[in-house]
Amino acid sequence: MKKIFIILFSLLAPLANAQNLPPWQEGWFDIHHIATGKGECQFLVFPDGTTMVIDCGDTRGLGRGWLKSPPLPDSTRTPAQWAARYMDRFSPKPGELDYVLLSHFHSDHMGESRAPGERRNGYLLAGLSELAEYERFGVLVDRGYPDYDYPSVERVEKMDPMMRDYKRFVAFKTGHGEFTAQQFELGSRKQFRTLSGRWDFEVWNVAGGLRVVTKGRKTKVQYREGEPLDKLDENMFSCAQLFRYGPFKYYSGGDLPGGKLAALPFERDYESAVAELIGHCQVIKADHHGYRDSMNPYFLWKTAPEAIIVSASEASHPRRETVERVTDPLGRGRRELYTTSEAAREKMGEEAWSKIKGTGHIVVRVYEGGASWQLFVLDATSPDYPIKMASAIYQTEE
Repeated sequence: MKKIFIILFSLLAPLANAQNLPPWQEGWFDIHHIATGKGECQFLVFPDGTTMVIDCGDTRGLGRGWLKSPPLPDSTRTPAQWAARYMDRFSPKPGELDYVLLSHFHSDHMGESRAPGERRNGYLLAGLSELAEYERFGVLVDRGYPDYDYPSVERVEKMDPMMRDYKRFVAFKTGHGEFTAQQFELGSRKQFRTLSGRWDFEVWNVAGGLRVVTKGRKTKVQYREGEPLDKLDENMFSCAQLFRYGPFKYYSGGDLPGGKLAALPFERDYESAVAELIGHCQVIKADHHGYRDSMNPYFLWKTAPEAIIVSASEASHPRRETVERVTDPLGRGRRELYTTSEAAREKMGEEAWSKIKGTGHIVVRVYEGGASWQLFVLDATSPDYPIKMASAIYQTEE
């Protein structure tokens, strides 16, 4: 096992008695996994202050397992309102989002068509479309813009009931010049960048639209040739990215699968191809919320993460078997596991749940140049976001 180096004690001292997360400062890369209890949402601040959001779900219209996760911190605001409030608290430029990425077309990532909400300009305000009411978007990126015709218009609109509202939202906002929209550029290292052009920082688009990058802009299809595309599930289309700041690497892949699910196509192992491409990462966001088709053994072995973060809002996120696999003491890397919700606790059982290191808003703070980093858990039940736990400051090892 790699040695863990604690960086200068003087860096830790200001945090020793801190009740709240110290403000971001230039040269730091912050990665926030926001816990609304009702969908996935990541907020990132690049080293120069460029801001980015990945997804903003709203599952209030869904039942069964989704009800296991209460709204966080409470139901006095919508998930988008809580997410916007959180972003404004920790953003260097509140109210502005330079980049917004929708990883794929599912309700827990973009909003649910049955969520209680106002209709405006011909579409429902829920999740991502509601977030745009409170935050000014610069560029919105998704896998289908502008035609949303892969594999077909009909198939895309069947991906999720919210899809038609989402398309109307994008059409209205771009038509009125409120933001620009782009299609996810697979293989690009320039679609998302620091706006100042400073720092040794890049965002690499490594998978999306059923393909994984092999080298440069070359890609490989990951499903069986001849398989009817209209039978493939939307998770397989997820947009995945590698964020690199100096030697530090962070991976986020939406709901990209890494294994087989019953009654679905066999060719669902995207994780192994991605792992071969990106190698060791200090921190990863668990694919598909830590469900049973994610975090396969090869992916875990190849990426050897120090921390894994599950964006959870359903009773099966994460699954017990995934937790056991991730925390196997024979695996590479520390693989400390964190979640944004306790929705799965009852179903998982206390023995398995005890292997989870912390629950709440999970923040990864990467210090100047990417040479060191630290992880914080903020209390998601409090609107003041006090720190529940703070890790040591670790030296980044390549």
